Amino acid sequence: MEAMKNDAHSVETETAVSGDETWYRMLFDEARDPILALELPSDGLPIIREANAAALMAHGYSRGELIGKPISFLDAEAGPGPAITERRRLSLAGGGALFEARHRRKDGSVFDVEASLNCARAGGKIFAVDISRDITERKRLEKEMAEQGALLKAQQEASPDGILVVDESGGIRSCNQRFVDMWGIPPEVIAFASDERALQSIIGKLVDPQGFSRKVDYLYRHREERSRDDIHLKDGRTFDRHSSPMFSQEGRYLGRVWYFRDITESRSGEKALLESEGRLLQSQKMEVVDRLAGGIAHDFNNLLTAILGYCGFLLNDIPKNDPRHTDVEEIRSAGERAAGLTRQLLAFSRKQVMQFKVLDLNTVLTDMGKLLRRLIGENIVLTVSCAEDLPLIKADPGQMEQVIMNLAVNSRDAMPNGGRLTVETRGIEFAGEQALSQDVVMPPGCYALLAVNDTGAGMDAEILKHLFEPFFTTKELGKGTGLGLATVYGIIKQSGGFIDVESEPGRGTTFKIFLPVVPDAGIDGEGEGEGEKNRQAGKSRYTILLAEDDTAVRSLTRRILEGAGYTVLEAASAREALECAGKDFDLLLTDIVLSDISGVELAAKLKKDKPLEVLYMSGYAGNADVRDILSQPGNRFLQKPFTPEALLSKIQEALASIPAP
Repeated sequence: MEAMKNDAHSVETETAVSGDETWYRMLFDEARDPILALELPSDGLPIIREANAAALMAHGYSRGELIGKPISFLDAEAGPGPAITERRRLSLAGGGALFEARHRRKDGSVFDVEASLNCARAGGKIFAVDISRDITERKRLEKEMAEQGALLKAQQEASPDGILVVDESGGIRSCNQRFVDMWGIPPEVIAFASDERALQSIIGKLVDPQGFSRKVDYLYRHREERSRDDIHLKDGRTFDRHSSPMFSQEGRYLGRVWYFRDITESRSGEKALLESEGRLLQSQKMEVVDRLAGGIAHDFNNLLTAILGYCGFLLNDIPKNDPRHTDVEEIRSAGERAAGLTRQLLAFSRKQVMQFKVLDLNTVLTDMGKLLRRLIGENIVLTVSCAEDLPLIKADPGQMEQVIMNLAVNSRDAMPNGGRLTVETRGIEFAGEQALSQDVVMPPGCYALLAVNDTGAGMDAEILKHLFEPFFTTKELGKGTGLGLATVYGIIKQSGGFIDVESEPGRGTTFKIFLPVVPDAGIDGEGEGEGEKNRQAGKSRYTILLAEDDTAVRSLTRRILEGAGYTVLEAASAREALECAGKDFDLLLTDIVLSDISGVELAAKLKKDKPLEVLYMSGYAGNADVRDILSQPGNRFLQKPFTPEALLSKIQEALASIPAP
């Protein structure tokens, strides 16, 4: 009986072992990552003893062609490269490691892999499991990011100005060699990355160190202000100093850019000539930044869209306890920082597309109350009066905030010794045409009025003639750019409104902004109605024509859309998209900058055949004509780099105007 029990126990054990082997074999064969089982002899290279289907497919070999071969059979390096050396070390010591290598397929092509090697000893031998993943695309994207970063640095170094960029806490983000040479700052100070250390190293070289420090402190406290002035050094040199803040699209302060130009020789000319040169320099600086933003933002944001998008997919696929999860998080973090730098460039160059919405001007004004009080200072009394039942308008909320801030700053500067600033709104209707200042005639109709009145110095008729001209200013050199009111004028004109100005010397100034009302309209919101829910429920019945010439972005976008249930027609150029004109699709999703014609032109051609909803996307919409088109009601724009959530939200918004299929 005892023998029978032992035999039964042995059978049960063998059955359990067999079951475990079957289970592990299934895991091995069905794994999506290539896996190699290796034997590590102490006197040679690791030998391939087994390979799963993914490994055979990745390398293009049959099982018989791989089994028994040394691992060097797959390595692309001709000699004992770092991957082979690492495997030899592990074969002697045992253990595990994560490293990168280059493998060669049967057809001769080479690809990059990230390999995880784990070793164990059994029966006097060393065995290992080599799990790898193809990272060729990731390496390519990393290389392109590095090249774009080098291009940015090269353009900065090519500038004749000394350039210093600091973050919101005053830490040095970057500077060019010209800045270091102009001020003679020791390398160890720059390496410390603190503007306070840099300031201490140059303060003794200045004629007026206290004034220099006061201006720096003032600009750090008044983050929204720009500044331009002259810096005089004890050695006789004079620097033109220009400073501008950087803000995100959401209005968050990101830091400040400082420009320094040696103008010692030019200061020997007459004052009138110097003022003219100063304006030209400022214009050139803005032009350089515009070209810089236009030259890199589109391609750079395409790269970032792909990098951040695929990082998101990888983070979803890789467990958090996997070391590769941390690696991908680092890549994503670097990509997000790069996206922030690109947004800073676009914000500084003011190349933003206006997003018109139906809004209540009272709400905009009320939300800005605290900001306005901080902006004007304690010696000015602020009164805000909002009319009840104010008609709604259609405008860009952010741009309207800019208008109010610029007018408030203009009034503040007109009252250096204090005074009263009154901001009010009311609805108004004109039965006939109205003659305004600046020789403008306003047509009859209903308007929402925004009036800004101050008790400042006022202006004479001659100043009023030039009030909205770019670079016109009555302030001292370096105290203003002359663009504040010109910006107000441009925003109001682009919004379909009108400006009237009433002013006399010593009697203050009143700016009146008239904006056309939107009849029978509700405020644009973020809510989702039943129609929108129906669209989400019927996603699978919608077809989207995707026109994008960047392969990585196109692949990513298609994956997001198909994952959300949409059918996608893919086009790598406008020509390919036009070939789809006869097919049935509901929405055109197109990049603005395509290899043959623009996305705007593509949309116009397709709309000739049938009504069509369009969603434009781009990393940069610098062309003025394109921005005007995108700012028109009904035209939708998605800024790159975008998240999957932002893309799908814009898609649903565009489809909301289409009857559900």
